Parts: sequence; structure tokens; C-alpha cells
Amino acid sequence: MGQAGDATSSIAEPLSSSIHVRQMSDQEKAAVAALERARLHLNEVVADVMQSDDPASLQHLIVAATSEWRGHHLIDEG
Repeated sequence: MGQAGDATSSIAEPLSSSIHVRQMSDQEKAAVAALERARLHLNEVVADVMQSDDPASLQHLIVAATSEWRGHHLIDEG
């Protein structure tokens, strides 16, 4: 499960632990902020699903939040 495990572990980490500290342009700062919001949203959705009595009914929320985070993450890596 190499890549999936790597992706999952990076979701829970604050961006400051995975991004080198340097001067960033306003565009880069906005991209980092959007990625951080997506990461926090995904973590909230996962917590809600874990506490739910019917986690399967919330699957669509996980898919949407994961897609949002992954979309920002791919842009950041590009």
C-alpha cells in the first residue's frame, strides 16, 4: 500500500512540516493556504465519519474532501 500510505500520512501533517521555509510569492501563499484548508477539511470529514453510526452513508463526503485535497496537492507538487 506504499503510495496510499504515504498520501494518507501526509494528509494529517501540517504543511509547515512538509514545505521548506522560504520567501513565497502571494500566489504561492494563496496556494499553500488553499491546500491547508483542504487538508483541515479532510481531517474534519474523516473525524465525523469515524464517529458516525453509519459511516457508509458519509462516503460521498470523504470522496469529495479527498478529491479537493488531492487536487490542491497535485497543483502544489506541479
